[in-house]
Amino acid sequence: MPIEMIKEFLSQTEERGHIWESVHILGGEPTLHPNFLEIIDLLDKWFNKNSPTTELKVISNGYSRKSKDILNMIPEYCYHKKSIKKSKNLPYFEPFNTAPIDLPEWEKEDFSKGCWISQNCGIGLTPQGYFPCAVSGGIERIFRLGKGLTQLPQNAEFLKSMFIDYCRFCGHFFQDKYSSRTARESITVDVYNISHSWKQAYFNWRAKGQFLKQTTND
Repeated sequence: MPIEMIKEFLSQTEERGHIWESVHILGGEPTLHPNFLEIIDLLDKWFNKNSPTTELKVISNGYSRKSKDILNMIPEYCYHKKSIKKSKNLPYFEPFNTAPIDLPEWEKEDFSKGCWISQNCGIGLTPQGYFPCAVSGGIERIFRLGKGLTQLPQNAEFLKSMFIDYCRFCGHFFQDKYSSRTARESITVDVYNISHSWKQAYFNWRAKGQFLKQTTND
């Protein structure tokens, strides 16, 4: 995400007079962003001046030496949470790449209701715009549905219409409420399965990337 986009988020926040309860900086792995410390400094100074009650939180795996070193450089009160992911083969992962719409028993589900993430974790801002949750912004990166809002909405109600577009592809939708890691280990859906909607989306995404690379080289 370019820094200019974050500055615009802060500008629109000020214009709306909105007070955020919490702002989470996450990824992927956020410490890999080449301007990570600059972004943290920007957010730190702005919220300290304009909204000191807002909690700033960095969600990092905190695993690599580089990540640890960078996290040690951010302000002490900017809380950082380590997800402790040391392997891609973890039994508590949810089946993100299994689209509910690809399963006969789920294809007629009411996707407009969202899931526990959209109910508890707040809206998301990604390079593709504003979404009802950060996960739907990740789905947009691959599926390119073009639904992200370019302006900060007045309230979250403006984003709920996107549930039906993104939740049907999201494996998190299988869970109605938050489950502990231990509880997730007993999930009945194969967490490593990639259903056909995702296979097609990844194929299209890679093909477009190769086309753009070839066009740039030409």
